[in-house]
Amino acid sequence: MVRFWTSDLLSGRQNNLVLNFPVPYPEELIYSTIARYGVRMGFLSPKQLLDALFGNRSVIATFDLPNSLFAIQKALSYSCGPEQLIYQHTLFPLYAPFIPEARRQQCIQWMSGERSNPVHLATGMAASCIDTPAFIRYCPGCQKHQYDLYGEYFWQREWQVAGIECCPEHGALANTAISRPLKERHRFIEPSPANCPQVTQMRKGATSDRVAYQIRRLLAAGPRQSPNSNQWTSYYRNLAKDNGLRLNSSHIDHHAIYYRVLSVWPKAWLQCYDIHTERDHESSWLRAIFRKHRKSFSYLQHIVVNQAILGEPWNICDMLVQVDQNPSFSPKKAEPASIPELTVFSADQQQWSTLLADFSPKRARNHAPALYARLYRSQRQWLLAENQKHEAVAPAILPTRIDWLQRDTEYAERLRQLQCFFAANPLGPRRSRALYLKALPHSTAIERNLYRLPLVADFLSVHVETVDQHQIRRIENIYPQLSAKFLQPFRWRLLRAAGLSEERLTMTARLYLGRLLNDEDKRHHR
Repeated sequence: MVRFWTSDLLSGRQNNLVLNFPVPYPEELIYSTIARYGVRMGFLSPKQLLDALFGNRSVIATFDLPNSLFAIQKALSYSCGPEQLIYQHTLFPLYAPFIPEARRQQCIQWMSGERSNPVHLATGMAASCIDTPAFIRYCPGCQKHQYDLYGEYFWQREWQVAGIECCPEHGALANTAISRPLKERHRFIEPSPANCPQVTQMRKGATSDRVAYQIRRLLAAGPRQSPNSNQWTSYYRNLAKDNGLRLNSSHIDHHAIYYRVLSVWPKAWLQCYDIHTERDHESSWLRAIFRKHRKSFSYLQHIVVNQAILGEPWNICDMLVQVDQNPSFSPKKAEPASIPELTVFSADQQQWSTLLADFSPKRARNHAPALYARLYRSQRQWLLAENQKHEAVAPAILPTRIDWLQRDTEYAERLRQLQCFFAANPLGPRRSRALYLKALPHSTAIERNLYRLPLVADFLSVHVETVDQHQIRRIENIYPQLSAKFLQPFRWRLLRAAGLSEERLTMTARLYLGRLLNDEDKRHHR
């Protein structure tokens, strides 16, 4: 009994305590701190580490924008809020200033709780043209300094930033064999001499140093309110105006901006990060950033533009201060004066009316784009009113191409047959929700539309096997074999044959195993 209590205490289950959790080093990723905690406690299984720290085996080991930071906050021996952890030990400060304020606050809530996936979508990281490094990277020179100063290695966050290719102090960053995204979703891998060997570092020029200079200041900046789209629009229009990059009062000289960017940043480097654009490309990001902002741009795109226009020296934090000084709202345009109804139509108006008799406004515009442009410039109010009269009315109920009732009945029958097969074969993996769904065609679509499939949903709610039930089934499967070989199978022998351990055994399975062995003892003593 003492042995079980000690095991629970070491795994952090006793009174929900987390013992000996390390203090994060300056600029250390939370991922790295958790990995060091696993080494310090001697956890061999990633699930054991998740149980001890989070009490949840489904937490994903996220390298850049982790979640469940409330659990980390409780584990630390000093007072530290989730927002402080986010800004000091994750890569969130690279994205926070460039997304709307409401979204920034929502991301902080997601990272503090147990939701992780929406953060990568909300920050624009998942859809960004700038890919994350393919492998976890490290600086051998910095790691040697870490060992001399702290006696151990840790993952430093600036090493993992796209755009930084070398350490300004020591030279080029080296790749580990650990790929990103991580192949083992629940394992926290610590840096060590085995996966971070000492290699010779070569210099890579000043391009990476320019990015590293701004990235360090961006990471060091604390929490601040994010500018909105109108403030970004005003900033870049004023930036072009103050640096002589306007053709006239209302047009930006995009060609001059393009050549300035190429004069500062190597074309090969821009292509490497997929942010190079052709000079006359109308929909390029380099033109869009000087137009009205309808979406966010990445930190690397902001650095490229401002470095090319402002030159040395400039500071990205000073840029954010200037953006905040712009008005947060756009001036309202004056309402156009109402145009009196015309009794005599021009030739263009008559031609457009003829087209609308045969085509919808959209098809008529594609058929005669020059005519549409002339009318839009000279008779806009009349044109919009005429188009509105001929707009197609959408059907009230859109027809669906999937018969969900038939699909629900068919898939529920498939699941019942699968459950009969499982009942006749007690061996095998856990009959989880994912296992049942993967046995169906279009499993991803089924999971998204489970609310349309009541029979399938009811089946899953009844027949999905829990972890407790799975462990008990494994014990039941192996117990008769061991009873036939041994007079009384010992507990350790039974757990090993079932592929279980004291650390992974759930409370329900532990009680079942205890009763099973006690009953066996009573039977033999009779």
